[in-house]
Amino acid sequence: MINFSVPPVAKQLFVVNILHEYRNNIDAICLRNTVAQISPKTIHEEILAYVPEEGMRRLQADHIRDEDVFALPSVLKENPRLLGYHRLLLGISEKQFYSGASGLAAFASMEHNGIISESVKDELPRLCTAINESISTFLSVIGDEALSLDVHDLPLMTLGVYADGVWRNAIGRQAADKVFSAVRDILAQNGCDLTDAGGNASSFTCTCGGNEYAVFSSSDPDISIVKNTEEKTLCIEIKGGQDIANVHNRAGEAEKSHQKATKAGFKEKWTLILLNGLNEEQRKKLLTESPSTDKWFDINDVVSRTGASYKAFSESILSLCSEA
Repeated sequence: MINFSVPPVAKQLFVVNILHEYRNNIDAICLRNTVAQISPKTIHEEILAYVPEEGMRRLQADHIRDEDVFALPSVLKENPRLLGYHRLLLGISEKQFYSGASGLAAFASMEHNGIISESVKDELPRLCTAINESISTFLSVIGDEALSLDVHDLPLMTLGVYADGVWRNAIGRQAADKVFSAVRDILAQNGCDLTDAGGNASSFTCTCGGNEYAVFSSSDPDISIVKNTEEKTLCIEIKGGQDIANVHNRAGEAEKSHQKATKAGFKEKWTLILLNGLNEEQRKKLLTESPSTDKWFDINDVVSRTGASYKAFSESILSLCSEA
């Protein structure tokens, strides 16, 4: 008899919170509810002023209302967060949309906080014109089939990509926090004297083997250890992702970070990544994708504090911090 084991649904529980926030703030229903609060005359005048005629024709052919798709100043003034709806419709990430290169950075508070800063209020007409030109161009290359469904579903699909990215970042941060805690406990349980660095939970110092080590948790590198305030002893890159298909990409990301660490003067570079479950060929390939990595450990072993990889990691940490 086969024993079934359905994978955990933690990711979907995380995603549903993002979905609820989208529905409450920037989905098509929020857009329509906002439009309903504005004078039809104002809506009509702004469509004529800020929407390209070819875009209007494209929607008219499919009986889609212009205000359900195009950005209008009065609508964004009434509900600034709806700027996010048009961004999602165009499939542009927040990082790209609100970058310095796009010139839209000053508008980020609209989507994030529902606030229009005084410095950009007068720029709303120009903003809407620019967005609507992009939407019109986009609509012109979409096929004739089911345009109304495309317009409805595309923002949600973009949201899905965003949710996946946020989830991956969260998983990475959780893994990094657990590894940092493991390092702390390994040192504490083996005779090292630990002191929190000014009450900062992301760093501590320890005295071990006659030397003082400062241990930091950050973003790049994820964990670093500095000996006697100046000797950059170790940096650790942590990749918490569990999909085997992307493990080689994650190894490449670790290599980029380790190259930076090498230039910064770190002596040792370790990578914690998914190893258990990889076949021999996959493991060999992994080694070639981060030649700067001095030691490899399985992330799941270290996080769970079990297995051969955790034992090797513990021994390596203690050996490193007991050197004269």
